[in-house]
Amino acid sequence: MRVVILHSAVPSKALPDEEDVLVQAGFLGEALTRLGHDVIFLPFSSHLEAGRWALRDLRPDLVFNLVETVEGTGRLIHVAPGLLDVEGFPYTGCSTEAVFVTSHKVLTKYWLTAYGLPTPAWFEPNKALGLGNDCDQGDLGKAVPFVSTPGSSNTSLEASSKTRKAKHLMPVPGSAEAAPHPYKTETGCFSGSAGFPPDLWGGETSQLPWENALWDKLLGSLQDWMRSLGTESFAIVKPLWEDASVGIDQEAVVSLHDLKTLDRAMTRARHRFGPDGFFVEHFIDGREFNLSLLSSPDGVQVLPPAEMCFVGFSSQKHRIVDYEAKWVAGSFAERNTMRSFSFSEEDAPLLDRLCGLAQRCWNIFGLRGYARIDFRVDWQGRPWILEINANPCLAPDAGFMAAADQAGLNVDDVVQRLIDDAFKARRFPRSLPEDKKRRYLSRKRGPLARHLCAWDDRAPRVTIVPGHDSRPVFFSSRTEVDEADLSFRNYLVPSDLETLDRITAQTGFFNEEELSVARDLARQSLGTGAESGYFFVLSEYAGRVVGYTCYGPILGTAGRYELYWIVVDPAFQGQGIGRKLLQETESAIGRAGGQRVYVETSSRDTYEPTRRFYVRAGYAFVALHPDFYGPEDHKIIYAKELS
Repeated sequence: MRVVILHSAVPSKALPDEEDVLVQAGFLGEALTRLGHDVIFLPFSSHLEAGRWALRDLRPDLVFNLVETVEGTGRLIHVAPGLLDVEGFPYTGCSTEAVFVTSHKVLTKYWLTAYGLPTPAWFEPNKALGLGNDCDQGDLGKAVPFVSTPGSSNTSLEASSKTRKAKHLMPVPGSAEAAPHPYKTETGCFSGSAGFPPDLWGGETSQLPWENALWDKLLGSLQDWMRSLGTESFAIVKPLWEDASVGIDQEAVVSLHDLKTLDRAMTRARHRFGPDGFFVEHFIDGREFNLSLLSSPDGVQVLPPAEMCFVGFSSQKHRIVDYEAKWVAGSFAERNTMRSFSFSEEDAPLLDRLCGLAQRCWNIFGLRGYARIDFRVDWQGRPWILEINANPCLAPDAGFMAAADQAGLNVDDVVQRLIDDAFKARRFPRSLPEDKKRRYLSRKRGPLARHLCAWDDRAPRVTIVPGHDSRPVFFSSRTEVDEADLSFRNYLVPSDLETLDRITAQTGFFNEEELSVARDLARQSLGTGAESGYFFVLSEYAGRVVGYTCYGPILGTAGRYELYWIVVDPAFQGQGIGRKLLQETESAIGRAGGQRVYVETSSRDTYEPTRRFYVRAGYAFVALHPDFYGPEDHKIIYAKELS
């Protein structure tokens, strides 16, 4: 079966939370290969038309959806499954609707309170001032249903139909007379989603005369709300859309008594996520639990609960799983935030309650495939639902895989479960008539080049990993090659990074700085595909990479390309592989519309064979830059017109 692993495009110099998706893709790709499938890695970006044609040409039997961000933000995470819905490809994980609702943290909280599930009280700064709101302050208490007792039932409040329509709230199950919100203050601390004009607060340099007054009013409203929670209460400032603890650190937790810290936390969130991109939540001091859920033939399986233990945290350090704990290796938080699956008998009733709440979330939000529910349990033993993660991290060291291991499931078992669930929930384009579905699904896969060129700056990079038929081949230090057995491909897979680094170093031509540059180009190309501007052609013999080129368009020119690297494994040199690699590269450039290719090399004696190679291949000397690389080490430039 042909499986596309659709993952977030990762820019160069990305932060660890963004790079982690490549770890997941490689890990799951290996499992899919063991299960006998051909695997395709496809980065997903905002270039939807290019991604759409890539999927249509590849015609995968299944798409493994690992998209966590689009263009670096979680706001567009639902676009990937939405595109797959329109195109009719079966995919793993939750539906578009479930991904959207659970990714918007405040919208999730509205659903939870409407269904009588406990979630910490929250404050939406962009609505506290009443600007951009489509219902008056008097309606705010009626518009937001709330459960005052965690886990209680039949206590949901139903808003009037007029208010519910204005606030875009879902219908509340059951029927009850509208009543004021238990945590509502006169300032209207609870309200709907974004309503401020995007530029109301402006950037950090904005000095509009009314801005400080608005900000002071907002801080006053927030303080009133926090006082209503209790004299010792803390709050935490959180991004509305982002996951993976992005934007969460110790300074995000604030006390109502420290106005300066509160101001700093709010201002920082506003500048990073925008005026409608964050909210404030009542901080639940206590224990933290993660419950992972996995589809099964009998419905959903709640995997063994995990508790996050904060070892050695002083009273001055908040017990939270922040960005440092997840992504800063060697930090205090990373070393002292530990996952535990061991519990005492006294915890059994609490764990049963958490499992029950997790299953209710699965059913209410229509989750599929896999998910994770994050809880805090206060010191009175009351559970509160923090977030619902519809596509939790599946890296080998992540909590989901740790919970699966506790349940006796390995990664292959998990992947097979997700595949089975995806086909049970197979989706078709809404616009496709029933009588055309069979023809739609049986269309032949067209050649990728027909609609998508790997060198097109709009196109995502496509990489293909062979399935289970691959066989290891062992070589001596000098291997004779039959040119007829050579094959070429113009994409990278994660395992290529180590191979390319090895054969580049073994040539002995390049210093450590140059080797670092080669590594960086390969990582950029693998992470972001065509958007990186770097493209590769690899030569393989019996499944082994024996040479490669790296090239790209010269910005600001018409049809001009540069060949950055051409490298052949020393064990395979002198057999025409370099010549054929260059020909394949020139053909690729020509198909992309390239008209001329430039190459640069050194004047050192070591590079004399390289210069002869280019001349024999039809390249002409066009320029010399004296002492460019160093004293008596000139840069020589060759060029070739492509027919």
